[in-house]
Amino acid sequence: MEVVLDDRQIDLVQEGIDVGLRMGKMLDSALTVRRIGRCKRLVLGTPDYFERAGTPATPADLSKHQAVVYLQGEGSIWSFRRDSSEAAVKVQTRLKVTAAEGVRAAVLAHVGL
Repeated sequence: MEVVLDDRQIDLVQEGIDVGLRMGKMLDSALTVRRIGRCKRLVLGTPDYFERAGTPATPADLSKHQAVVYLQGEGSIWSFRRDSSEAAVKVQTRLKVTAAEGVRAAVLAHVGL
């Protein structure tokens, strides 16, 4: 068995991959897909970051903060839902990262949310 770990949306057929696991919205595809789970997304920061920049209390407060943006995700527009209400916030992008591990490392280095 060969395991390929890649955050890019690669062509599974062209790459000769038999089974793929993806997160996020499924793009139009001729592939057979099945949802196997859901996960919550959280806005996280370190105590040092919050001490320096303040703690946001609402989604709107996030526009005043620095963000680490995962390029395979939603980008600099972050959406929030609670019950039937939804809000979208444009965040200040301090750093754009192409791998989830990079997002984690940047947040833990106090770069942003």
